[in-house]
Amino acid sequence: MTTRYALLDTSLLIWDKESFEANRPSYYRLMSTLPSLFDGLIKYNVPILLKGELGVEVFTSFPYDKIPNEHISFQTATLNFLSKANFVDFTRVNGHTITSDPNQIKGHFNDNVKEEVQALITYIHADNQPNKWIITHEEFWPPEKESLLLRNSYDCLVERFEAESEKDLYNRLGVFKRLFDHHNKHDAFNSGGKDSRGEEVSGLSCYNERDRDTTSAQDILDKAFEFEGMLLGYDRKNGTYVEFRHTTANLYHAHDVKLDKLMIQRIKKQYPNVEG
Repeated sequence: MTTRYALLDTSLLIWDKESFEANRPSYYRLMSTLPSLFDGLIKYNVPILLKGELGVEVFTSFPYDKIPNEHISFQTATLNFLSKANFVDFTRVNGHTITSDPNQIKGHFNDNVKEEVQALITYIHADNQPNKWIITHEEFWPPEKESLLLRNSYDCLVERFEAESEKDLYNRLGVFKRLFDHHNKHDAFNSGGKDSRGEEVSGLSCYNERDRDTTSAQDILDKAFEFEGMLLGYDRKNGTYVEFRHTTANLYHAHDVKLDKLMIQRIKKQYPNVEG
């Protein structure tokens, strides 16, 4: 499990309908700001802790009937986010009841949602690692609270994050962005040789070690997709697939990869526009 991850304030997506009716302007602001946040979370593949059970509850409890026509893009962006974001499962932790301040177990949640949110905060408290933050909105969070406090025999703090501008958003999410970092083993003049393990070395057609321009490789990495345990991209200029391998932190090196026809067919079935 990565120690750097985000979690969502469940109230962002499961609303108190009475609160909505009494505070429509706040919810309209919410609907205006969240789509760009969701896009950024998808773009940078930010790990978000969410068990499948809670995801199902969010899908079924989303306030479809409360979205006015002028904010229908919020509904579209939310459903796109729920289907494409990098949600990370976690193992339930047995233990004493964890209290949260501000309280994350909201009165309008049904019993299943309360149980799943409790499981989430219990896991976070047990994990007790830095580099995690909760995405929320002013409508659901007291302004004087800078962090989510999880308390039992010891305290655990989770930093609050509200994206007040697009710059704030991308400054924060930038730490999750995958970055291309060339490994000289894949320089063109090494291509076809053997590495220290006796394996054939593949070059990287989209990178020229003479000018060290990483633009093309980074662009392919930005659009990379996960498939059968690999992180792949497609180099349209050179007509080849590229495999990216994790080096350290958020750095990835890459090389061209030859895939058999059956595998390419499976890729195109799942990603129809991959070579388009």
